[in-house]
Amino acid sequence: MTSMNPLREQRWLILVAVLVVVFLGALSMHMERMVGWGFLVLCFIVGSVGGLGYMWGREQFLWYWNRLPKSRRRIAIAAGVVLYIIGTFIADHHQPNEGFDDAIACFFVLFALLLWGLYRIMSRFLDAIHERFFKH
Repeated sequence: MTSMNPLREQRWLILVAVLVVVFLGALSMHMERMVGWGFLVLCFIVGSVGGLGYMWGREQFLWYWNRLPKSRRRIAIAAGVVLYIIGTFIADHHQPNEGFDDAIACFFVLFALLLWGLYRIMSRFLDAIHERFFKH
């Protein structure tokens, strides 16, 4: 008995999930009452094309990301963090709660980096324990 490739099976599952989410999102907006069913179908088509584009772009990005050396990955992550913080500072400039929003953004970044670091430490620790106790 032959089984499908798990990646291909997952791709179809993601495709169906994207189509269902787009359709349910369009129905939940009640746009058929306000604008008509033509607009609902247009939203469904545009959302479906967007979902398929996301799936294709995700595969391309992961293929490219996995080929990068670790140093370039770290540089890309650091640049993303810096761009996120700068974008938050610019977006909150001259807002009434500017300081609070900026502090929350910085704490979010620090918390995410802390969780990432703990994940890396724990995975190495568990790998070392597994290797020590379950040697072949």
